[in-house]
Amino acid sequence: MKISRHILFLFIVWLAWQWNCSLPPIDDITPPVILIVYPANGAVVAGNIKIAIESTDDEEVDKVWYYLDNEVKGVSSKSNALFDLDVTSYADNQTHVLLAAAADKAGNIG
Repeated sequence: MKISRHILFLFIVWLAWQWNCSLPPIDDITPPVILIVYPANGAVVAGNIKIAIESTDDEEVDKVWYYLDNEVKGVSSKSNALFDLDVTSYADNQTHVLLAAAADKAGNIG
């Protein structure tokens, strides 16, 4: 007698339910989404500024950090983080690169 895969699957699910078994948890593979709110791309800044970063995740954001010219400048455990940055020591009329990242409790990085 030939049993279809669909019926076999339903039978296995029914057996698991009868024996109070549970299916293994699904791993979190979704990285956080991150946005640099301030300063905007291409902004000209001077003096002391606040770096504003927002991040979201399907579970929970563990930490947020930002880089200025490939150097980590700040780390926070808040998903919506504010960082102080004094830009007076940077050369005038120069372009600098600001990047941000976030990690969730499962270790996914966005």
